[in-house]
Amino acid sequence: MDAFDAIKQTYSTSQMVMTSFVSDLSDEELLTRPCQGCNHIAWQLGHLIVSEGSLLDSVAPGHSISLPEGFAENHSRDNVASDDASQFLTKDQYLDLFAKCKEATFAKSCFNCSWRLRRRLFG
Repeated sequence: MDAFDAIKQTYSTSQMVMTSFVSDLSDEELLTRPCQGCNHIAWQLGHLIVSEGSLLDSVAPGHSISLPEGFAENHSRDNVASDDASQFLTKDQYLDLFAKCKEATFAKSCFNCSWRLRRRLFG
């Protein structure tokens, strides 16, 4: 196992843990705030998806997934106070986007286009 494989395995493990954490939550529960001033889970999931896409585009431009219309805006810092369910997705939709992010992050075409970066990072 090289460093790239270790990163991929760690990514897979963290995705499995995240999926198990939300597995028994309903879509309505994703919009529950644990306490005043905290972000709800739906916003946090979407914000992670947007952030991962931005990071991927910074090292492999054009390889991030396409997000639904208004997704980035609905999960931005400017929208943390929103409890409007119409601005957020279902649990299954978030999990699907996470799976697509993983696929895009580790796609051969993504790393083929940035092989110099991979070589510099992973030897």
